[in-house]
Amino acid sequence: MLAQVVSILVLDSEGQRMAVKYANTNIEAFKDFNSQQKFEKNLHQKASRLAGRTEVEVVMVDEYIALVRSVNDIWLYLVGDASENELLLLEAFNAVYQGLNVITNNSIGKRQVYDNLDSVFLMLDEVTDGSVLFETDAAVLNNRINMVEGDQTTQTDAMTFNQALQSAKEQVARQFFS
Repeated sequence: MLAQVVSILVLDSEGQRMAVKYANTNIEAFKDFNSQQKFEKNLHQKASRLAGRTEVEVVMVDEYIALVRSVNDIWLYLVGDASENELLLLEAFNAVYQGLNVITNNSIGKRQVYDNLDSVFLMLDEVTDGSVLFETDAAVLNNRINMVEGDQTTQTDAMTFNQALQSAKEQVARQFFS
């Protein structure tokens, strides 16, 4: 059976929509905008108890499993059916997170997401086809977003050692000062 994703959500720190993708609006809980907002509010209320944690956490909401991570002033969610394989959902979640990192130049935040909203929606669309998990490789996602052929190198592959080291230093410094 193919892994299926119910929704992928990027919400701000107050739980308001920034970018969302619901794979199947035939499900009663997601049939219309009001139902989706109710689910998002419930999900954010449960997840907000995990504020301050930097790793991916798992939250059960109704009959769904949600992978959650707070990054600066946004919340990232990937929701699947409770019977889904958590490891496959985690792979998809990590691909979305890494894709957001690339799109926002390693500074995920509310402003950066809004500034690159077109690329964010394209990435969310590339992760799933309908509700079926389509891609979990962040490099392939980034190539598709940037419309690069598969045999060309990505930006991170083309980095020199010193550029990679500088990027790592900046990320560590950001973690300590945020």
